[in-house]
Amino acid sequence: SDVYKRQLSARIRDWDTDSTRLGDCLLKLTPLLKIYKQYTMSFDKSLSRLEQNENKVFNEFVHNANSNPILGGLDLKALLIMPIQRVPRYRMLIQDLVKATPEDHIDYNDLVSALEKVKHVADDLDASIQEYKNIEILY
Repeated sequence: SDVYKRQLSARIRDWDTDSTRLGDCLLKLTPLLKIYKQYTMSFDKSLSRLEQNENKVFNEFVHNANSNPILGGLDLKALLIMPIQRVPRYRMLIQDLVKATPEDHIDYNDLVSALEKVKHVADDLDASIQEYKNIEILY
């Protein structure tokens, strides 16, 4: 992901409205979003374990982490949900890029393709979460 970050940063730094492309970088990034599936599926269980933990050493660690100023007032629960919020944020960002990009722009088709791929990943994540919750209800 550092490679993509550097590519995007270079393109933004050297921005030219008529020729700069972001869509191809975003297309390369979209397959990596699938890694969020496992994290998302285990989030509820992780949060539950965090809240119900009776280990004093661990709870002291969490308390210290939650009051650490380097986290900008965010607690561990808020940090844990951030990866889950990332895919919908990418979706919204790319939607905005597509809306702001003329259809005849060199980047338009790649942006539309990237949006479709991110939508697919987001829909797959939603379906996996629902399937996981349905299985949990059965047991």
